[in-house]
Amino acid sequence: MITNCHQHNRRLLSGFLKTINRVYRRYLHEEGVRVRFAPSPTGYLHIGGLRTALYNYLFARQHKDGKFIVRIEDTDQSRLVPSANRRLIKTLEWAGIRPDESPAVGGDYGPYTQSERLHYYKKYAEQLVSEGRAYPCFCSQRRLGLLKMQQTRNNEVQRYDNRCRHLSESEVREKMLARTPYVIRLVLKSEQMSYKDALVGEMNINLKDYEGDPVLLKSDGFATYHLANVVDDHLMGITHVIRGKEWMSSLPKHFHLYQSLGWQPPQFYHVPLLMNMDGKKLSKRHDAVFVEEYIKRGYTPSALLNFVASCSGGFPPDTFPVLLPDHRELLEHLAENFNLPKLSQHDGKLNFAKLDEFSFELTRSVLTSDDSELKHEIVAQLKEMIKANFEESYIFTEFSDEACDDHLKSILETLKDRVVKLNDLVSQEFAFLWCRPTDYDLEHSKELVKFLKEFIKFVNNTTDWDDEFDATARKLIKKYSNKQLPLWKVMRLMLAGVENGVPVIDLVKILGKTETVRRLETVYNDVMEMDRMTRA
Repeated sequence: MITNCHQHNRRLLSGFLKTINRVYRRYLHEEGVRVRFAPSPTGYLHIGGLRTALYNYLFARQHKDGKFIVRIEDTDQSRLVPSANRRLIKTLEWAGIRPDESPAVGGDYGPYTQSERLHYYKKYAEQLVSEGRAYPCFCSQRRLGLLKMQQTRNNEVQRYDNRCRHLSESEVREKMLARTPYVIRLVLKSEQMSYKDALVGEMNINLKDYEGDPVLLKSDGFATYHLANVVDDHLMGITHVIRGKEWMSSLPKHFHLYQSLGWQPPQFYHVPLLMNMDGKKLSKRHDAVFVEEYIKRGYTPSALLNFVASCSGGFPPDTFPVLLPDHRELLEHLAENFNLPKLSQHDGKLNFAKLDEFSFELTRSVLTSDDSELKHEIVAQLKEMIKANFEESYIFTEFSDEACDDHLKSILETLKDRVVKLNDLVSQEFAFLWCRPTDYDLEHSKELVKFLKEFIKFVNNTTDWDDEFDATARKLIKKYSNKQLPLWKVMRLMLAGVENGVPVIDLVKILGKTETVRRLETVYNDVMEMDRMTRA
């Protein structure tokens, strides 16, 4: 037991000396900017969280020796989701936002998960108690519940009445000996205090007018958000706190804690929230709010980064979209142009149609690129998508590898003005590209046979997909189309296996001469065979 005590003291002394060294180095300006993104592992990464992480990352990259830290805030154990912390970091890395320090990467300021830092919170909570700046509170949940009910009935502000602040030393000792469960609360002074946000400016408040003494350390030994946040930011040398505006209400308490502990607070930037187009908070029920949803839909990191960065200012006008498909290059570009103090104070409205616009522009820039290596990479990606969704596609059984690649390049060139995301090409709308129709249920008719003969000959003799081709094709279809033979629908059935969808003339161009003729000849032969079988 004595050995364990010595080990514990050595660990505390080592941590204390490290802290002194960090503060000294910061005083001498030997350390640069240090910022952090501190998500709670309660599920998937929110799109607003991605933007906050992006702002922190860009700000760090703007400064020599700037460090971007990911810290997992898991003090609320009741809301934890298994493996969520690994998933959060993996999603950030998908977007190219790689931390310099994190639970996975490590670093000199760890541990980077709050549940592994409980000894720090206990130390500073007890320090505050010994200095008379905090006190143990023994009030039961039942008493607190009754207090809340009484305040509600009396239309009073719901807050703790600071009862245990006035317990004598002997009363506290008696309850401690009886092992009565307790929390530690911070003493709020009854005076005006100043606090500052770099975007909003300086503000004043008397916290006692709005709340009772807040809990710092819970009875299970876990710190509340306020204590853990302040202690960790100080010990990790955080110089700037960039977080969502929803935390602005916590700022006075945090300033009060910094003062109580005798620490210099970092600079705070509370960035505007992301809202829907109605100006309401994003709803998990009605809006796609998690980054993983966009990944599943096939949006690229560059599209999503462009989208979230375009909200709430911080960049020169007309910056977006930045047509850099490589998200690593995009992040470098954004870091060069980001201006944190120029962020808007107004909440940003997310126009999800803009995401599709950006994705379309980025996809088109890739498909029209002269970079042969990039095109080869895109063809390889598309081929893998086709294999995953249409494993039996004829392009794998009938084409050589080289012919398959050429065929895919031709399709990508033809569809460059129609595709929002690359994986759109393996949606049901474009399934006809990879699977030939087999069930078109057409009856033999002289008009259909005549039309097929004439249209096949016309396509075979075509050299250019120009306006003249369009006009002649439409003229031929109209010539043979009637109520019994609605050729616009019939053509879609023959070429794509559906009655509605891509315009017929576009279908022909997308499929190309060889594949169009092959499909129409198959229909012609089937119709003629059915006619012979009927006559027999």
